[in-house]
Amino acid sequence: MKSTLLIALLISLQCFCSIKHSVGQSKYKVKIVNAEPVPQERSINNNIKINRVNEDLDKPVYRSAACKMMVKNKTWYTIDIFIDGAYESTIGANNDISLNVEIGVHSLYGITIGGSHEWHFTGECSKEFILSKPVLKKEKK
Repeated sequence: MKSTLLIALLISLQCFCSIKHSVGQSKYKVKIVNAEPVPQERSINNNIKINRVNEDLDKPVYRSAACKMMVKNKTWYTIDIFIDGAYESTIGANNDISLNVEIGVHSLYGITIGGSHEWHFTGECSKEFILSKPVLKKEKK
């Protein structure tokens, strides 16, 4: 009786551990992208082809979405996200967003709403991008 109870307890503990382990794993391939300062001398941003619309659309814009990409903002910045040069969404500070994209490789671009930092990244379906804070360069002495 005690051995049966012990075996049942061990089996349930093993099942719990395997469930917890599988939940913690992401189904996306992760890529960390560091911020770059926006060049002060740049007057035209060639990464943006269609900027954010400042009015409500009468009907929704549909894509033949076949997959999703995850973007995780691990900064204190609010960032506008562009897919292939067209504005897609704004992601808040320390927030995540799931983007519907067509199958294939896409150019993604992020820029802070204040225009101080930017991120360039290219990816395809089932990718997860982590936008990180700028890497500070050490000054040479």
